[in-house]
Amino acid sequence: MTVTTLISPAEYLVQETLAPFKSEYHDGVVIPMAGTSANHNLIVSNVHGLIFPAIDDLNFVLFMSDMRLSIPHTNLYTYADLVVVAGEPSFPDERDDTITNPCLIVEVLSASTRDYDRGNTFAHYRTIPSFREYLVN
Repeated sequence: MTVTTLISPAEYLVQETLAPFKSEYHDGVVIPMAGTSANHNLIVSNVHGLIFPAIDDLNFVLFMSDMRLSIPHTNLYTYADLVVVAGEPSFPDERDDTITNPCLIVEVLSASTRDYDRGNTFAHYRTIPSFREYLVN
């Protein structure tokens, strides 16, 4: 029988700062994220190249996959492939590596994340008050 040790969000954020790889935080459980493929990165780069010129002169900010999302309503910290914020990004604390107010979230699907990104992830994202659009490729 496997025993899962739960940690607090504060412990996760410290651990994440020191870790050599990214992890998600799901209500006390830390889940290591799988690496991405060259094709995945190429698709993300191409989508970034399409979105950035469209919002460059507007009051939006586009973030890449290293910007963590905090979803307090479901106690989740996660990383999307791309995130757009309308206006100023909202940070939950003095750190500037986690945002709480995305309006557009982009996920490039892989075989291992397809079902999760279309189901559970979307359910989490829908609890964010600023969230408006979900682009899944």
